[in-house]
Amino acid sequence: MRSLNVVLQTPAGDRLAVYGEVAMISYVAPALDDALAIFLPIFEAAPRKSGAVLMLVDSACKPSSQENRERLRKLFETRGSLVTASAMVLLGNGFNVATHIMGRARLHQVQRPTYPSGIFSDVPSAASFIVGYMSGYTTGEIEEAAERLRDVAPR
Repeated sequence: MRSLNVVLQTPAGDRLAVYGEVAMISYVAPALDDALAIFLPIFEAAPRKSGAVLMLVDSACKPSSQENRERLRKLFETRGSLVTASAMVLLGNGFNVATHIMGRARLHQVQRPTYPSGIFSDVPSAASFIVGYMSGYTTGEIEEAAERLRDVAPR
């Protein structure tokens, strides 16, 4: 049986966790760059193991800086072949969601992902997308793990 393993929580409350072969990231702080400064080195140094990525982005989060988008582009370049699928859930609506969508589109123009990738407005849709590419998982368990990630402290 898989369990949610919260690897790290930033002082502002952003969290990085692993659920089986799915990396889960919850961004809640207004400054996305603060979390990326902590999380990107972890991804850059992580063992080369394939899996999916599920990102939960709170409505208050501002998109990343050009510097961090460049670091993300390089990470996709060197580690993208290890990603089975990626889903980003933009929680909320309005202008901030639109700026995240535009930022991700710009990043994908420069570095097209080699894996299925989607942007969603709710966790169930993103979980269903991930399950379509990860055998042995159910939508319900991915949903539950994602919801727990937003509610728990690191272990």
